[in-house]
Amino acid sequence: MRSPNFQNIDTSIRMEEIVTCSICMQVFDSLHLIPKMIECGHTFCSPCLTKLFQNNPSCPNCRAEIKGTESLLPINYNTLKVVDIYESKNWSESEMDTAAEVTKRKDMILKKKAQMTSSIEVFDKCLAKLEKLTVSESERIDTVNVKRILKEVDEDLKNNR
Repeated sequence: MRSPNFQNIDTSIRMEEIVTCSICMQVFDSLHLIPKMIECGHTFCSPCLTKLFQNNPSCPNCRAEIKGTESLLPINYNTLKVVDIYESKNWSESEMDTAAEVTKRKDMILKKKAQMTSSIEVFDKCLAKLEKLTVSESERIDTVNVKRILKEVDEDLKNNR
């Protein structure tokens, strides 16, 4: 039994085969690359069929002889319906990819913001300690105490990196 992911891939590949002209590999549309069905049941775009009638009027897939002209062949409306579904499916996937990218960037920025906020808190703490030293100049803090506070500040800054 296949997993759902493989089924989605197979379905997507199969759908691409249906909506694509097997000669030029372009996706059919209703204006220029119109899907037209030949007698054997295979479908190709109108520009490729025009060239085919000029060079070798046989089906590229099964080699059946093609009669008439490109303009007389029927449009494959079912293929056009599948093209519409395929394009709306791709649009939805594109929208999901865009939303995922926005979420990823937002998470990255929030993480950076949290890091910066943490850094600001450490800097504020260090400044408060250093401020205590400058305010206390009149009180003449002993050298050991000053060195201890400076060491704490250095440790706080080092741990913030």
